[in-house]
Parts: sequence; C-alpha cells; structure tokens
Amino acid sequence: MTTIRHFSQFATCLLACTCAFAGQPKHQIRQQPIKHQPIQRSHITRPQPSPSLLARLVTIPPFVIPLTAGISNCAIGMLAPVEDAQAAAFESTTDTDAMIDTSGLTHATASALARLQELVASIGGRLELKSAFRPVAYQEHLQEVWDKWRLLRRNRQQSCAAMRETIEAEFARHRLMPTQRPVTNSDHTRGVGIDAALILPPKARLNRRRITLDRLARMVGFGRPDIRHDPVHFRLLASAETSSVTATN
Repeated sequence: MTTIRHFSQFATCLLACTCAFAGQPKHQIRQQPIKHQPIQRSHITRPQPSPSLLARLVTIPPFVIPLTAGISNCAIGMLAPVEDAQAAAFESTTDTDAMIDTSGLTHATASALARLQELVASIGGRLELKSAFRPVAYQEHLQEVWDKWRLLRRNRQQSCAAMRETIEAEFARHRLMPTQRPVTNSDHTRGVGIDAALILPPKARLNRRRITLDRLARMVGFGRPDIRHDPVHFRLLASAETSSVTATN
C-alpha cells in the first residue's frame, strides 16, 4: 500500500510540472538566435601580388659603359695636317738652319740683312738669324699651334693631357713666344721681316762712338715694331725699301 501511495504522489507531481511548463508563452522558450559580429575589413591584409619580370627589369638602373682608355674626349681637336708643299717643307725642317729661307726676302730686305751682319761682326758682336721668309700656309700653321697652346696651357682635364703635351712640344719646337701670336698679314710672308738675336759686346762702339742695337739696326734700314712683346723681330722700314728701289732703278 505504501509503494502505491508513493507512486501516486510522484505521478501527481510530474503532471503538475508538465502543465506549468506547457502554459508558458512560446516566445519565452524559443532559443535566442546567435548574433554574429560584422567582419572589420579594414583589419584584413590582402597578399600583394609579386611584380612581374618585366616590371622588375624596368626598375633596374641602366648600366653605363665606361669610356675606353686611350680614346681622347678632349674638346680641343688635333692640329690640321700641313698639306701645302712649301709649308710642309718648312715644317719638316723646323728648328734647323734649313728652314731659314732668305731667298723669299725682297731685294731691299736681303740687302739690309747683309749690311747688318757686316756691321755686327765689325764691332765684335754676333747675329743669329732665327727666321726670314715664311709661306702663308706655314704662318697659318703657327697660328693654330699658338691658339691651341693658349687654350690648353691651363687645362688640367685628364682627357686633354695627351693633347696638351703634343701642343706644348710643337710650341717649343717652333720657338713661339707666349706674348706674341703669329699675325695673319706677317712681315715674314711679305718678305720684309726677319727674326734675329743680336748680341753686342759691352759698351759696343762704332767709329769710336757708343752704339746700341736699335741704332745699329736703323743704320741699315731695320726697325723693331714691338720691342716689348717680340724683341727679336726686325722689319724693313718703308724709307729703306724706297731708297733701295730708287738706287736699283
């Protein structure tokens, strides 16, 4: 009887709980949906595509080929070749006695030179003739040597080093003067000028009278037009040339 009574109480309790649960609203027993948080796209790091081979080649710096050693990059060019036959003969005998051409001097100039040599010797002096007649083409060559020497004398560029040495050697070989550029309309090309070094003894005298180099030169018809810049250059004076022509006639 006790067991039946206990089972009856348990059944009654179970029924009451079931009814109470069934009476609740349906929305209270429905499972709440799971809320998903939005994905923050700003925090997503997308993998960067690797650059293509063409793009990598474009970004490679260009390779500069260095200049080959021995090739001159100097802006000042070489001397022009001497093509005139007469000028070439002078060039081949430069710095020798063979290049001193007195045959191209005018008659008056040759006579004045001979007289000057006699007077200098008579007082115990010495005359060293450096230059006489020169062809026009040879004079132009001297001008080019002088002009290039002036451009290169202070040029210390490595590309012009060989050129500078060549021009300096030509300048010295022709015995050019730093202060005197060979002129275009030269006394030498016209046959009325000479270059000569006159050496007189101390206190030189002629006919027992003191005499200077310039006074001696004027006695024969020569003058020095630019003593300061070109002290070895002598030019036949116009009066001396006229006198010589008159005497010849």
